[in-house]
Amino acid sequence: MEYVLGIDIGTGSVKAVAVDFKGNSFADCQLHYPFNSPKPGYHEQDPEQIWKAFKENIKDIINKIGAQPSAIGLSSALHSLIAVDKNCNPLAPMMTWADNRSFEIAKKIKGFRRGYGHL
Repeated sequence: MEYVLGIDIGTGSVKAVAVDFKGNSFADCQLHYPFNSPKPGYHEQDPEQIWKAFKENIKDIINKIGAQPSAIGLSSALHSLIAVDKNCNPLAPMMTWADNRSFEIAKKIKGFRRGYGHL
């Protein structure tokens, strides 16, 4: 069976859906993962959990259907930051788009750029 696999890597889960070439969806999967807020303003996630959920979604759909997809389309959560080493291994938890620990610094930079203050 020919199908396209759509995958959405979201802030709280990875979702996958198999769609035939006529646009009909016929199999799906969703795996959730948590976020951590170790301090006020922090919003972090474990990139390894997200990667594992991504791979498990693909495996689950292939196992349900019994065939590999013809193509995969990806969608992802807003901008997030993952610091990695030279081998692309995460060095720290991912800072998600909802992390606002740098809010005060951003306010100072914004004011400086407008000529309202100094860093």
